[in-house]
Amino acid sequence: MLYLDNSATTKIHPEVLDTMLPYLQEEYGNPSSKFYLLAENAKKSSLQST
Repeated sequence: MLYLDNSATTKIHPEVLDTMLPYLQEEYGNPSSKFYLLAENAKKSSLQST
């Protein structure tokens, strides 16, 4: 069988991983939530990325 779904198994580029690690380990708030600092930081970060 030949498996062609690379999207499910693609290795993360090192630069992307370095950029995302703080948000995966420390700033993991839900940007749609309110009333707590992690959520506010997540929303600010997501708005900056666009």
